[in-house]
Amino acid sequence: MSGPIKDDTSRMTKVAAGVRNTLFWLLNLVAALFGTAVVGTPLSRLFHPHTITDVLIRTYALDALIAFVLGFFVYRQWKSSMAKWVGLGGLCWFLFGTLLGVGQGSLWHRMSGTACEYGLQAIGCRYFFVFTLPTLRTVLYSVGAWLCWRVRAHGTSALEDALLLRFPGASVATEKHESNAPSGGGQVHG
Repeated sequence: MSGPIKDDTSRMTKVAAGVRNTLFWLLNLVAALFGTAVVGTPLSRLFHPHTITDVLIRTYALDALIAFVLGFFVYRQWKSSMAKWVGLGGLCWFLFGTLLGVGQGSLWHRMSGTACEYGLQAIGCRYFFVFTLPTLRTVLYSVGAWLCWRVRAHGTSALEDALLLRFPGASVATEKHESNAPSGGGQVHG
């Protein structure tokens, strides 16, 4: 009799873990998509683009940077492994967008945002906002989470330390030099 009860308990535990992971994945998806937009909106007002190309560059740069930093710090704070997998949803969404637009002109023109030169109502411009931006946000959010996981799990290499402007060898040498300096008690003041 104990066999079926134990089997039900492990099955329920797996279902509960699956539901929990799905909820965490959805919360991270919301953070990647909407958190990036919420943080980016006030920052985008700092830059005043004059052409549609400038708007696209600003959008790409801000969304990429904010999504990456957000993913890094969300993972650092809550250590949710689901943050590392949000980008897969974004890539699937992008693939859906490319398949949906088959036969509607150049893929680059549709998905890169260059179609926005014809106005925000242009179908290619809509594809950019509906498919490309969410993909950019989710993928870079995941990259930030993966980097945080990598640094926390394995430490940093000498190259990563240099890129982060951390030079641990220099601080050790400075501390050693200071500890060998003569103390002020042996000096004669005249």
